Amino acid sequence: MESRNSWGVVYVAAVFAVVIVGGALAVRLFGGGHTAPAAANSANGQLAAAPSQPASGLSQTLSQDLYTGYANLAQQGTPTAAEQQQLVANVIAKDVQPQNVVPNLAQSQLNVVATASLQNYISLVAVILNQSSQIREDESYVFANTVQNNVTGGTPALMADANLYSRMAAALLVMPVPPTVAPQHLEMVKSVAALGNAIKNMGQWKGDPAEALTEVDTFNKARAYAENSASALTAAVNTWESQKKS
Repeated sequence: MESRNSWGVVYVAAVFAVVIVGGALAVRLFGGGHTAPAAANSANGQLAAAPSQPASGLSQTLSQDLYTGYANLAQQGTPTAAEQQQLVANVIAKDVQPQNVVPNLAQSQLNVVATASLQNYISLVAVILNQSSQIREDESYVFANTVQNNVTGGTPALMADANLYSRMAAALLVMPVPPTVAPQHLEMVKSVAALGNAIKNMGQWKGDPAEALTEVDTFNKARAYAENSASALTAAVNTWESQKKS
């Protein structure tokens, strides 16, 4: 798989992961089984998110809704694979809420430098974000395989990716930032940190299928947040560059 070297692309892996993870949950429930029991420096410390909530209550709600939905389908005959997938998708939309992975940062915590040049800023941001090209496989696929294979002892590949994003966010936090793009840069820092936190949660998955759904949903939202932040920052830089030329 190609490395993630573009920050403006929406990945089809998001849909893949929800289908696979949701399918794993459906197999456990529809099959009559039961759900399973439920930073290195100061900059990284500032980027830590609030701890996620226990998933036991979510597991119960999801299980009940899936059982009820499946029972309703069964009254009309044997449910097809498509009907089961749609049921899972509906339950996800109803019951799953993303975790709190966005760090609480203020613009005052950035290294805003009035004399920072546009060209130096662009170059440094590009160097930092291009570190993500080291990732060779999308985290959605890695996590989907983790859930499919019921790997509950942690996923080293995901933890490595999470650490990479944590270092990227820390570097973005301490680098010189021109005041003109400070608001957009702050969102970039927060979104990259959120992505790292979401991946870390997936890398520490302990086997609860309902928690897996929460984690993949959180990851998809964090990734969209990062992509939107990158687009907003690019637009702000382009506007600033145009103004300087006029």
